[in-house]
Amino acid sequence: IRGIPTTSFSELIALLDVQTTVKEDADALAHFPAQRRKYMGIRPIASTVDRFLSVIEVIAGIRRNAGKKLGVVEYRHLLRCAAKAGNVSAVEHLWHHMNLDGVVPDTQCFNARMEARVWSGIQSPKAAAALRVTSWHMRERELRTGPEYQNYHPGPDGIETQVKEIFNTMLGKGCLGDEETFCQMIVAFGREGNIFAIKGLLLRIWGIQVDAILSGHQPAPRKELPRESPLCPTESLMFAIVHAFGSNNLVPNAFRILNYIHLTYSIPISSRIWQELFTWTSVLARRRSGVRAADLSEGQLPMSAPEALWHTIQSPPYNVAPTFLMHHFCIK
Repeated sequence: IRGIPTTSFSELIALLDVQTTVKEDADALAHFPAQRRKYMGIRPIASTVDRFLSVIEVIAGIRRNAGKKLGVVEYRHLLRCAAKAGNVSAVEHLWHHMNLDGVVPDTQCFNARMEARVWSGIQSPKAAAALRVTSWHMRERELRTGPEYQNYHPGPDGIETQVKEIFNTMLGKGCLGDEETFCQMIVAFGREGNIFAIKGLLLRIWGIQVDAILSGHQPAPRKELPRESPLCPTESLMFAIVHAFGSNNLVPNAFRILNYIHLTYSIPISSRIWQELFTWTSVLARRRSGVRAADLSEGQLPMSAPEALWHTIQSPPYNVAPTFLMHHFCIK
């Protein structure tokens, strides 16, 4: 370990590709009840990442003692691994060591720091319902009444403020934002119900006129960006929009904006995007009852909405095969 050249060590770290594995596992287990996971002996995603990072920390210590510190390439990869699991403490621990090693973070490092905060604590079957932005859910978050409301909170020092601070620090270090940066900001704004800020960001960065799209008016011509531009829209932007608008009980709006980007930029709508839209459609189509029914009925969709979307997805011009999770929601 001491004698491995820096370039070779970087390649070895990259070969582990834990961030992809973590993301795939998190997506697969998101709607798998915690008790069933425990019964089957499935480790929590955060635990897997912690074990991986603890091993890397030992290896890094050995190399540090040999005068070979981790560089920005290694830290970037490790930060992204921790971020995919929404592990804020692991990201901040790595960030601390990165500063001690005198490593200057790049845009992707800052993006990982944002991502960890924005997606913290969502690997649970109740995540989608708890992420809804309603007056009742916001009160629960302010009071932090249950485990599903501990991952972030609204207010002066809330998730939106935290992400803005990271963004401002990034700019202060001379790093420019890319598509991923602004996607994380869209989701952060959405966490606190700041749709106005999302609309402003979409207009400023991509020239997307949300109000014109939703009102049926002809939007201005698209903002031309070269394909090599770090701001060129991709599936990531579509996912962020669907998630932010869906969690704010605005599924019809999410679909219209999604379709506009699909047609304007010729970006295919992947099964991952449809699945996210289907998730929020299903959440908002559930019947509400009891004392909280009025609070939770915001954005209520007809019970037939999931079935209608199911047929839309499989019909021209989309012709997409439903995913396992879509079948799961239909059965429920």
